Amino acid sequence: MKKFCTNCGHPLKPTDKVCGNCGQVTNNSQNSPTAPNPKPLKSKKKKIKYLIYIGILVIVAALGFAGTKYYSQDSQASRIVNALTTNSPKLKNYVITDNSTVKITPETLKPLQTSYEYLNKSDKKSLKDYLVNSLKQPNSKETLQLVRNGNYFMIFPKYSLKVRTYSPVINTDDDNDLLYINGTNMGKIKSNGKKQVNLLAGMYDITVYNKQKQETNKTVDIVNNDPVFLDVKTYSVKIKGPAYSKIYFNGIHEKEGTLDKNGETIRTYFRGGNDESSSSSHKKYDPDEDGEFYLTTVVDGKTVKSKPIKGLIDQLADFNTYGANSDSRVIKWSSDDDDFDYIVTPKWDTDVDVK
Repeated sequence: MKKFCTNCGHPLKPTDKVCGNCGQVTNNSQNSPTAPNPKPLKSKKKKIKYLIYIGILVIVAALGFAGTKYYSQDSQASRIVNALTTNSPKLKNYVITDNSTVKITPETLKPLQTSYEYLNKSDKKSLKDYLVNSLKQPNSKETLQLVRNGNYFMIFPKYSLKVRTYSPVINTDDDNDLLYINGTNMGKIKSNGKKQVNLLAGMYDITVYNKQKQETNKTVDIVNNDPVFLDVKTYSVKIKGPAYSKIYFNGIHEKEGTLDKNGETIRTYFRGGNDESSSSSHKKYDPDEDGEFYLTTVVDGKTVKSKPIKGLIDQLADFNTYGANSDSRVIKWSSDDDDFDYIVTPKWDTDVDVK
C-alpha cells in the first residue's frame, strides 16, 4: 500500500523517514494515512458555465420570439399605417421613394399624411391589408406599396412604405409668375408659363403670384401626373362713363372704383384658374368672373344705373365671345400706343354724358 506524507500528501517510498517534499518526519508505518482526495473545483465551474449557457439560450429564444412578432409583416404594416394617419414624424423612418431627388423629411411627408389623416378604424385596417397584399402583387404604378428593404439586425425582414413621386406641370398663362408650394418658394415659372415639379403623392397648397403680386391659389391632391392650371391672367381696362360714376360688381362698390372728372379710369383685373378638380381662392383685384358689372351716376338728383355687363372678366378672357348684354360698342380693343388692353363703355337707358 502506497504511503503519503501526512503533512503535504506527497508520495513516500517505503524507506523514506522524512518527506522529500516538505521535510515532515514520518514513521513510515503501516498506519500512515493515504493521500487526501480533495474535491476538485473544476466541477463547480462547469456547472456555472452550463447555467450561463442555458440562460443565454433562453434569452436568445425569448428575443427571437418577440422579434419575430414585432418585425412581422402585419406588425410593421400596422406601425406604418399608424404613422401615416396620425401625422407622426416617425413616418420618415418607414418611407422610401422612387425618386432620389425628393428628400424624405417630416415636412415633405406632411402632404401625404394630410391625404390619409381622416381614415376611420375600418379604413385603416383596409389600408394595412392592401399594403400587405402589395408585397405579393407589386405594381410600380401604385401610389403606395409595401416593399422588402433589407433586414433588422441582419435577421428580421425590414419592410418600407414606397411612395410614388409625381411630376405634374404647373401651368399659368404668363411667364415669370412666382410659384409657392406649401409656403415654399419654388422659383419663377419661366418656360411659356409652365414649370414641372417633383412631388410625393399628397395634398398640396399651390399658389402663384404674377408681376402685380396678384395671386391665385389651389389645394390639389397630387395622385397622378396631370397638369395643374393656375391662370393669373391680368387685363388692363379703361372704363368710360359719366364723370365720377361708381363701379359695381354684383351690387358691391369697388374700392377706389370711381371714374375721374373726365369720366374714365384704368383698372387692372385678373382671372384665376377654374379647375373643377380642386378648390380655388383669390384675394384682391378679382371680381367674380361671372359677376354683373355696371356703373352708377346721378342724373337730376337721382342715382341711375347703366345696363349690366354679365361676366365681364370672362369676356375679357375671350374677346371673341360676348355675353348676352354686350356687343362691339361695349368692349373694344385699345390702340397699340395705349398702356391698357381694352376699353369698356357700358350702355345706358338714361341719357348721360359720356365723353
